[in-house]
Amino acid sequence: MPPYNIQKTFTENISAQRENQAKILNALILLEDLGYVVLNPATDESCITIPGLIKINNTVLHN
Repeated sequence: MPPYNIQKTFTENISAQRENQAKILNALILLEDLGYVVLNPATDESCITIPGLIKINNTVLHN
């Protein structure tokens, strides 16, 4: 069995986290462009808008 490389595992984990963060940010930017959320770049917070709530409820009710 090859020796366990904690540094490699840590680096891969950080890379996966950054990739996931990028995917989430891209999704939030798309939702902001559609008017469903408002992003605050100063605090990294996002808030759902009324159109976003309506879209969610319509989707949930139709599925």
